[in-house]
Amino acid sequence: MELPELTSPDGVLTYLLTTILVVCLVIALYLVAVYVGIAPAV
Repeated sequence: MELPELTSPDGVLTYLLTTILVVCLVIALYLVAVYVGIAPAV
């Protein structure tokens, strides 16, 4: 799966959506880790 070029509007939108999705996944994993007791709460 190849990402479209960032020069096109579709490429920018895809990049933003991918970034948002990754950030949400990281936050969700961190919250689960804190809930389970693996990671210290900030």
